[in-house]
Amino acid sequence: MSAFVALANLAWAGAVSTVQYNFTGVCSDCTGNGTGVLTLLDTYVPGTQIGPSFQSFTYSSNLVPSFSITSGDPNLFIQNSNPYSIIPSNLPGFANVFFCGGTGQEIHCFQSTTGSPGTNWSVCVGPNQCEDFGTNGTWSAAVAGVPEPATAVLVGLPIALLGYARKRRARVLGNLIR
Repeated sequence: MSAFVALANLAWAGAVSTVQYNFTGVCSDCTGNGTGVLTLLDTYVPGTQIGPSFQSFTYSSNLVPSFSITSGDPNLFIQNSNPYSIIPSNLPGFANVFFCGGTGQEIHCFQSTTGSPGTNWSVCVGPNQCEDFGTNGTWSAAVAGVPEPATAVLVGLPIALLGYARKRRARVLGNLIR
């Protein structure tokens, strides 16, 4: 019994919790908006550098094929000097963010910089060949969704096993008393 509980707790400890921030910017060169999702570890504190918590960033628009930059990219670069790469605590709002990642010829860079009237932003292959750009880019905290079924199993399994052990123990004790 304790082996099952230990296994379930080990699986739960290995799960990585994250928080997401959405980016939406009005395209100057494409139709509609450019959108992105920044995923950070849930230990991220708004107002601090995103570098240590960075997990991934996914971007798409009608002009640029969807791409992702992940923490495992060999060419990952995050500008971690002030005022860059800080998601503010007062969202929705603007943020100065710059990071690059990818492999081989497909190294993408994303940048949003605050200014007036809002945030200018760009997506480039490498640091200088811009594919997409625009204005009024805003960041917002993503609404927490329903947990995945695997999460429910990892939470519920130890509780169910403890209930089973208690019921079995009561049955064994009941047989001993008779």
